[in-house]
Amino acid sequence: MKLLHRTTIISCPRVSTLSWDGEELVDVTSNLRVRLDGTTSPITQSTGYPFDHAVGIRQGDIFWSVAYANRATKGILLKNGAIHRELNRSFYFAHAYDYPLTMTVGPTGRVVVAHCPNSFDTLEVEDAETGMILVTNQSRDMEFHSRLAVYQDGRHLLDAGWFWHPLGGAWVCDLGALLRSWRRY
Repeated sequence: MKLLHRTTIISCPRVSTLSWDGEELVDVTSNLRVRLDGTTSPITQSTGYPFDHAVGIRQGDIFWSVAYANRATKGILLKNGAIHRELNRSFYFAHAYDYPLTMTVGPTGRVVVAHCPNSFDTLEVEDAETGMILVTNQSRDMEFHSRLAVYQDGRHLLDAGWFWHPLGGAWVCDLGALLRSWRRY
């Protein structure tokens, strides 16, 4: 059986923070929107910082996204394209491992950000809107949290971190159970 595919080439110079928003790609730092038919919207903003990665999630009429510098310490949380707040991570060996960050819709329908804003070994899950820390989990099993990802159903969080170069590992947790451990969530 031969697989059929179609290639569409769309010119997007200087794009570095692409994320899906439904059927469109969005460069979250410039707000450039790219449709699969090849049309693009105009660039409407610039952050003035060399972010090189992005994640995004739509919840109702709000598109939440984070742009970050993968091997550095800075990130920004955006709400419908406007900067909502700055995010940071520990400088400790930040150049040596991927920025630990992901987003998902939590079990109560609120968008949450999972990242390590204060220490390389402490995972925090916070409410995107308020910034309130919902749960903190200092690692006993993973020295450096890295490459966070949420399974498509939003239930499980993967942490593909490392102990010390070159020894890596993976940790999977039930995100809903983790958040329920915080009694007011």
